[in-house]
Amino acid sequence: MKYLAVASDARRSAGRAMFVIQTLVRLAAWLMGSFAVLSGLMDIMGFVPYSNQMPAWTSRLTSSLPVMVGGVILLIPMSRFLLGRRYALLALGYGALVLAAAIMAAQGILVYLGGGRHWAIVPSSLVLLSIPLANALLLWWSHRAAALRTSCPQ
Repeated sequence: MKYLAVASDARRSAGRAMFVIQTLVRLAAWLMGSFAVLSGLMDIMGFVPYSNQMPAWTSRLTSSLPVMVGGVILLIPMSRFLLGRRYALLALGYGALVLAAAIMAAQGILVYLGGGRHWAIVPSSLVLLSIPLANALLLWWSHRAAALRTSCPQ
């Protein structure tokens, strides 16, 4: 009987640890997503200063829209998108976001290796890659847990 109590306590502490990790990953996503959306809106509205002449509104919109879409993907609550087509759509969005972040990180590292950037681009690129990647893994983990709950009723 004592063994069952110890196993139950271990499961509870592992559940608490996963809750903390999930909360921190989602907090980083909310911060990054809200920064992306708000900075894109500020650029579109013309509040971002440019060194030469202010570009046209359509140019600012087309350059800010991909970043804003990525921010919206990070802001979407995962709990509503764990099963069915909604999961596939959000997983596709995270896949595209992780791919774009990986390409930008690789470009930054390659420019650093060529001597064109400061060494700080390497950890910055990896941090900016880790936020969407951690959220994509969290979505996959939550999808598996939700699928198990629905397929094995208690």
